[in-house]
Amino acid sequence: MLLDNGTVLMYYKAMVDGVRTMALARAPQWNASFEFVGNTGVVGEDPFVWVQNGTYHMIFHTCCDVKIMSMAWSEDGLKWHVTPGAGHNVNPYPAFSKTIELQGGGNVTLSRRERHFLVIDPVTGIPTHLMNGAEPSNDDEIRD
Repeated sequence: MLLDNGTVLMYYKAMVDGVRTMALARAPQWNASFEFVGNTGVVGEDPFVWVQNGTYHMIFHTCCDVKIMSMAWSEDGLKWHVTPGAGHNVNPYPAFSKTIELQGGGNVTLSRRERHFLVIDPVTGIPTHLMNGAEPSNDDEIRD
């Protein structure tokens, strides 16, 4: 993530005591060396981070038996507050559904969604579109 002052924050998956967690490295500019800042305390992987109205937001998926998209927020990009239930347990409050409504009618339910990112409006800083990898459910059919 490139900040207005040129600083680059890199959130990435790290293994800590056998648990997938997000760590943070920082560089003063894009072509400088990164330094390890620390672990964020967010359990999961595939983070996407953006700043909106001065608050850092993160979407990611939890790493439990069922991968579920979750969200976290931070005032400084270092200390994170995670949606209740995220982590080792299945999150009872997923960030979004695995069922997609099709424009022409009907819907499809996915087995999982991952490696997600957002398209951010460059003027307002507000997310406009969600993009992610998707895996169809076992019945892999589109319902009318």
